[in-house]
Amino acid sequence: MVAKKLNELLFRNDICMDDLLGKIYQNMLLSVFETICLEMKDIKVRKDVLANLRKSIHPELYIRRLALKMSGCDLSIEECNELYNWLVAYFRKINTRKKFPVSLRNELLNEQQYLCNICYKDINASNSEIDHIIPWDYVGDELDNNLQLLCCKCNERKGRSIYFQLNMHLINLKEAQ
Repeated sequence: MVAKKLNELLFRNDICMDDLLGKIYQNMLLSVFETICLEMKDIKVRKDVLANLRKSIHPELYIRRLALKMSGCDLSIEECNELYNWLVAYFRKINTRKKFPVSLRNELLNEQQYLCNICYKDINASNSEIDHIIPWDYVGDELDNNLQLLCCKCNERKGRSIYFQLNMHLINLKEAQ
């Protein structure tokens, strides 16, 4: 019954199921990562995770057990490899932000076809802000492909949220049409 209602709602609002499922999937992985990061606020947990990652021959198997223990989510090896990259970035993060060259902003504008990555409104070099998809607080500037351009309004509203992009995808999709 719920699946039928969801399909009807998506159809009425011209929302693509695959796009929505992709955002939900990414959000689930980010939620597992966020849960692990929150647990690592305890210095003992953080040291244990780092020590286990360093000594592990197969870190993806350790991460699979860790994710299951801390979040209850059973991840595939591929998903564990993604989390491994995020955890490496978490541990390597330095507490100062990088200065990004103007060329990066122009590159992102071209990749995003001059559209905000959340609300899909037109943006340019002067009315957009560089944003970390996975918040800077978690991974700093350590990840490739973790930057996007947002309009000033979306960037302010997103803040440090991991979930904002999924929520706004549903709200703003209709406005973009």
